[in-house]
Amino acid sequence: MKMASAARKALAEQHINGCIVIADPDGVPLYVERQVNATPNCLSAALGKAKSAAIFKTDTNVSYEGLVKGEVHNLAVPDLSSNPGGVPLFVGKTVVGSIAISTPDGSKDLAVVHAAANAL
Repeated sequence: MKMASAARKALAEQHINGCIVIADPDGVPLYVERQVNATPNCLSAALGKAKSAAIFKTDTNVSYEGLVKGEVHNLAVPDLSSNPGGVPLFVGKTVVGSIAISTPDGSKDLAVVHAAANAL
């Protein structure tokens, strides 16, 4: 709940509404929130980012940056999201889950998701 609260606060600071998903290590959603006036399909995007971050144990921004460099092979990997805004959650070296944010602006997603993850 601390991460969700931190995400809501960071979204408000960015003056944007969106979707928040917190998932377990297998990418199964444990917490889902779609804010009022969030853009259509933000929930689907956030669910995909959370699953990707959890099962691949990496920030979804890594695959986004790969696409920007022309690494289009990432598009063929099932469940790999190439949209910024999903991060795995670690305790030590163990992935305990993930958190994802989806708004119309990937750079804002990055700022919000890192603020939320830091609440862990």
